[in-house]
Amino acid sequence: MYPVTKGERGLSTSKIIGIVIGSVLAASLLLLAFMWRIGWIGDRELRVTSVKLRDKWYTLKQVKDATRNFSRRNEIGQGRFGILYKAELPDQTVAVKKLSLQSSKRKLDQIGAEACYLQAKGRLMDLVDKKLSTYNWQQAHDILHLAMMCVDQSPAVRPTMSEVVSVLEGEKNIQQISKADTSSA
Repeated sequence: MYPVTKGERGLSTSKIIGIVIGSVLAASLLLLAFMWRIGWIGDRELRVTSVKLRDKWYTLKQVKDATRNFSRRNEIGQGRFGILYKAELPDQTVAVKKLSLQSSKRKLDQIGAEACYLQAKGRLMDLVDKKLSTYNWQQAHDILHLAMMCVDQSPAVRPTMSEVVSVLEGEKNIQQISKADTSSA
């Protein structure tokens, strides 16, 4: 330390208080970040969302813990849509598939390509499950057509959310919200 000479003073009280408060805040933030990183805080969604496995309900946190945080040691296999894990719950052992975002996107792309192909061929209704014994054909047709409008590559053709809601609530029909070019050349 340097000796304090006449006319010089050490740090003022306000500077010392500022340093102490800043240090306490920084330490608190580091502690919170550490607690979040190891999973002690910040997993509310995991604690309140439940899934049913073999007629019994479990929180997502219980399932995650049962797979040891989806540990490679609990990995059973891998499929087209994700990795399958062994989950050792208190009263049963089950297999849990953790879906991969890439495989889910790939599957959605495949479904989208098939829907576009069927729409171009005028066979969009082929997407409706043949096992359905009774359904309103017109409603199914309108919903499929609306879905295709929503995923159109051109943003100008896509309906707004309020237009989608108005069709779903029966206030408007598909033709009323269609943005296809209807002008004559």
